[in-house]
Amino acid sequence: MMLKYLTPLPLFFTSVLAQSALSYPSFPNTSTLDPHQTPNYTFDELYNLTNRFLQNHMYPNNIAQSLAINSTLLSDDVLGRVDATRDYAGRELNTEYLFGLFANIALNPDAFTLLGYPINYTFTRFLGIGNVVSFAAIIEYKLPVTGTTIPQELDFWVTYNDKGEISQYDG
Repeated sequence: MMLKYLTPLPLFFTSVLAQSALSYPSFPNTSTLDPHQTPNYTFDELYNLTNRFLQNHMYPNNIAQSLAINSTLLSDDVLGRVDATRDYAGRELNTEYLFGLFANIALNPDAFTLLGYPINYTFTRFLGIGNVVSFAAIIEYKLPVTGTTIPQELDFWVTYNDKGEISQYDG
């Protein structure tokens, strides 16, 4: 059987694909980085850095991070991507999203929102090597509207720079 109806993609479609690919912030290609300049943390150091981030993500610690405007847990040029929302570039925007959004919910419990604020977490998976971490955690979110908590799994990939700051993440 011949596939006589198979035709190349129209030029318009391929140019739209190329433009949309260029419209997102690009993440560095780690395969071209000099291995002597890439931090090489131990497993315990990576665990402690990640644990420190999650502790600061929890209420009430997220309030202090959000008030700092530029969290010192994040690099100046941090790039973040969150599946259901968007890409975030820079320390200030990432501080606002990772800490400020949830701190604002906790500080305004009478405001109606379908979101909660994080109060506890438990790692369910943790893998780290060099400067890269992949983890999953169950995070308990308190819903101010109902006063209840709900668990949600968070899957995260993180890279750390030589200062121990988050330089990239994808959640």
